[in-house]
Amino acid sequence: MKRLAFLLVLAGCAGALPAQAAAPLGRVQVVAHNLTLRKVGTTKVTTMPGALPGTRETATLRLKPGLYVLKCTMADHALRGMKARLRVRPRT
Repeated sequence: MKRLAFLLVLAGCAGALPAQAAAPLGRVQVVAHNLTLRKVGTTKVTTMPGALPGTRETATLRLKPGLYVLKCTMADHALRGMKARLRVRPRT
């Protein structure tokens, strides 16, 4: 199995996410519930698997460099702070 470049853990139902995160280029694994991911400047939205309370779902993505927006789609969670920006940077 290839090593993950970054593991982003998004926890706390309706809790605040970090406002920003950064990851090197490569595979990124997101542990989350009911999240969408969209690269800024595009309209394509990737939906992460939903998770029931007390469970965990994962999604492994191969992201290109750029700025992405993560948002929880449950009720008013995004309005209550459950959103974040993720910057994927090229390898140096």
